[in-house]
Amino acid sequence: MDGRSPNLFFYSLWLPAVWLSLTLPLLVLAPDFELGILGIVIATNLSLFISCRQFTKSFKRQFTTKEKAYLAAYSLLCMALIRALNIYGLSDQLEPMVMIYVSLIVLAIDVLVIASSIFSLSNKFNDFWQKRMGVENA
Repeated sequence: MDGRSPNLFFYSLWLPAVWLSLTLPLLVLAPDFELGILGIVIATNLSLFISCRQFTKSFKRQFTTKEKAYLAAYSLLCMALIRALNIYGLSDQLEPMVMIYVSLIVLAIDVLVIASSIFSLSNKFNDFWQKRMGVENA
Protein backbone atom coordinates (compact mmCIF):
# COMPACT_ATOMS: atom_id res chain seq x y z
CA MET A 1 0.00 0.00 0.00
CA ASP A 2 1.31 3.44 -0.84
CA GLY A 3 0.05 5.34 2.22
CA ARG A 4 -2.55 7.40 0.37
CA SER A 5 -5.97 7.59 1.97
CA PRO A 6 -9.10 7.59 -0.16
CA ASN A 7 -11.39 10.60 -0.30
CA LEU A 8 -14.60 8.73 0.43
CA PHE A 9 -16.77 11.77 -0.16
CA PHE A 10 -15.98 11.60 -3.87
CA TYR A 11 -16.81 7.89 -3.92
CA SER A 12 -20.14 8.69 -2.30
CA LEU A 13 -20.99 11.12 -5.10
CA TRP A 14 -21.57 8.14 -7.38
CA LEU A 15 -24.88 7.54 -5.59
CA PRO A 16 -26.55 10.86 -6.49
CA ALA A 17 -25.01 10.70 -9.96
CA VAL A 18 -26.48 7.26 -10.60
CA TRP A 19 -29.76 8.18 -8.90
CA LEU A 20 -30.22 11.28 -11.06
CA SER A 21 -29.08 9.54 -14.24
CA LEU A 22 -31.74 6.87 -13.67
CA THR A 23 -34.61 9.08 -12.50
CA LEU A 24 -34.38 12.04 -14.85
CA PRO A 25 -34.86 10.00 -18.05
CA LEU A 26 -37.60 8.05 -16.31
CA LEU A 27 -39.39 11.29 -15.42
CA VAL A 28 -39.28 12.36 -19.06
CA LEU A 29 -40.25 9.01 -20.58
CA ALA A 30 -42.80 7.84 -18.00
CA PRO A 31 -43.75 10.64 -15.60
CA ASP A 32 -46.37 8.56 -13.77
CA PHE A 33 -44.06 5.59 -13.15
CA GLU A 34 -42.19 5.39 -9.84
CA LEU A 35 -39.60 2.81 -8.84
CA GLY A 36 -40.02 3.38 -5.11
CA ILE A 37 -37.76 1.29 -2.88
CA LEU A 38 -36.54 -0.71 -5.86
CA GLY A 39 -35.10 2.51 -7.31
CA ILE A 40 -32.93 3.24 -4.29
CA VAL A 41 -31.80 -0.40 -4.17
CA ILE A 42 -30.80 -0.34 -7.85
CA ALA A 43 -29.11 3.07 -7.60
CA THR A 44 -27.25 2.13 -4.40
CA ASN A 45 -25.97 -1.17 -5.72
CA LEU A 46 -24.99 0.24 -9.11
CA SER A 47 -23.16 3.20 -7.54
CA LEU A 48 -21.45 0.87 -5.05
CA PHE A 49 -20.35 -1.38 -7.93
CA ILE A 50 -18.81 1.63 -9.70
CA SER A 51 -17.24 2.95 -6.47
CA CYS A 52 -15.69 -0.44 -5.71
CA ARG A 53 -14.22 -0.55 -9.21
CA GLN A 54 -12.63 2.87 -8.79
CA PHE A 55 -11.44 2.04 -5.28
CA THR A 56 -9.93 -1.29 -6.33
CA LYS A 57 -8.25 0.33 -9.33
CA SER A 58 -6.73 3.08 -7.16
CA PHE A 59 -5.93 1.29 -3.89
CA LYS A 60 -5.89 -2.43 -4.79
CA ARG A 61 -7.56 -3.48 -1.53
CA GLN A 62 -10.89 -3.83 0.28
CA PHE A 63 -12.66 -1.01 2.11
CA THR A 64 -11.91 -1.04 5.83
CA THR A 65 -14.84 -1.02 8.26
CA LYS A 66 -14.14 2.63 9.05
CA GLU A 67 -14.09 3.51 5.35
CA LYS A 68 -17.41 1.71 4.86
CA ALA A 69 -18.92 3.73 7.71
CA TYR A 70 -17.71 6.99 6.17
CA LEU A 71 -18.92 5.95 2.72
CA ALA A 72 -22.34 5.09 4.16
CA ALA A 73 -22.53 8.40 6.05
CA TYR A 74 -21.54 10.49 3.04
CA SER A 75 -23.91 8.57 0.77
CA LEU A 76 -26.75 9.10 3.23
CA LEU A 77 -25.95 12.79 3.37
CA CYS A 78 -26.13 13.03 -0.43
CA MET A 79 -29.42 11.13 -0.56
CA ALA A 80 -30.86 13.17 2.31
CA LEU A 81 -30.23 16.34 0.31
CA ILE A 82 -31.92 14.88 -2.77
CA ARG A 83 -34.84 13.60 -0.69
CA ALA A 84 -35.22 16.95 1.08
CA LEU A 85 -35.50 18.73 -2.26
CA ASN A 86 -37.99 16.12 -3.43
CA ILE A 87 -40.15 16.42 -0.31
CA TYR A 88 -39.86 20.22 -0.43
CA GLY A 89 -41.42 20.03 -3.89
CA LEU A 90 -44.42 18.31 -2.30
CA SER A 91 -44.63 20.77 0.60
CA ASP A 92 -47.64 22.61 -0.77
CA GLN A 93 -49.56 19.33 -1.16
CA LEU A 94 -48.86 17.84 2.30
CA GLU A 95 -49.66 18.89 5.84
CA PRO A 96 -46.55 19.73 7.93
CA MET A 97 -46.91 16.72 10.25
CA VAL A 98 -47.41 14.38 7.30
CA MET A 99 -44.29 15.83 5.71
CA ILE A 100 -42.29 15.11 8.86
CA TYR A 101 -43.54 11.52 8.99
CA VAL A 102 -42.85 11.00 5.30
CA SER A 103 -39.35 12.43 5.71
CA LEU A 104 -38.59 10.13 8.65
CA ILE A 105 -39.91 7.04 6.87
CA VAL A 106 -37.95 7.81 3.70
CA LEU A 107 -34.81 8.51 5.74
CA ALA A 108 -35.21 5.22 7.61
CA ILE A 109 -35.59 3.29 4.35
CA ASP A 110 -32.55 5.05 2.86
CA VAL A 111 -30.46 4.28 5.95
CA LEU A 112 -31.50 0.64 5.83
CA VAL A 113 -30.84 0.18 2.12
CA ILE A 114 -27.64 2.21 1.82
CA ALA A 115 -25.93 0.99 4.99
CA SER A 116 -26.86 -2.65 4.48
CA SER A 117 -25.71 -2.56 0.86
CA ILE A 118 -22.39 -0.95 1.67
CA PHE A 119 -21.61 -3.22 4.60
CA SER A 120 -22.77 -6.44 2.93
CA LEU A 121 -21.88 -6.02 -0.75
CA SER A 122 -18.74 -3.88 -0.90
CA ASN A 123 -16.40 -6.80 -0.14
CA LYS A 124 -18.07 -8.92 -2.82
CA PHE A 125 -17.83 -6.13 -5.37
CA ASN A 126 -14.20 -5.42 -4.43
CA ASP A 127 -13.40 -9.15 -4.72
CA PHE A 128 -14.98 -9.19 -8.17
CA TRP A 129 -12.90 -6.24 -9.33
CA GLN A 130 -9.72 -7.56 -7.72
CA LYS A 131 -10.10 -10.86 -9.59
CA ARG A 132 -10.96 -9.02 -12.76
CA MET A 133 -7.93 -6.74 -12.51
CA GLY A 134 -5.60 -9.49 -11.29
CA VAL A 135 -4.93 -7.73 -8.00
CA GLU A 136 -3.80 -9.70 -4.96
CA ASN A 137 -5.61 -8.76 -1.77
CA ALA A 138 -3.18 -6.73 0.32
